[in-house]
Amino acid sequence: MVWPQVGAVDPVRVWVGRGVEWRRLALVSTLAGGMQTVLEAWFCRWKAEVVHRLYQQNLGQGWSQARSFAAQLMHNELVVRAFGAVREVRAAIPGMAWRHAQRVAGDRLLTELKATSPPRKRLGKGGGR
Repeated sequence: MVWPQVGAVDPVRVWVGRGVEWRRLALVSTLAGGMQTVLEAWFCRWKAEVVHRLYQQNLGQGWSQARSFAAQLMHNELVVRAFGAVREVRAAIPGMAWRHAQRVAGDRLLTELKATSPPRKRLGKGGGR
């Protein structure tokens, strides 16, 4: 198939299971490797979407401002570390309220991150350094 604005493209139809129903998606690719390359790239992307959805639903981050995939991974790692830190605090001090354990764990985690992170450069009012 050839599109005048793009050139040669490979159309691919994919059936995706969502819950109890199946949905048909149409993919269009300009990759040179043919349909197998298109499907491999699409499946990699689909796996990333599934992982992202699991993190959003199970870690309570339905609203994240991370724009890149790397930033989302770093944010998810911090969420998991924070949850582990809260559990450690509650295990060390049984009966501590969850909210108080969050504050204690947050302070510990923030101190650890500040100690191990490189210093940040501050921008001036005009955007210069």
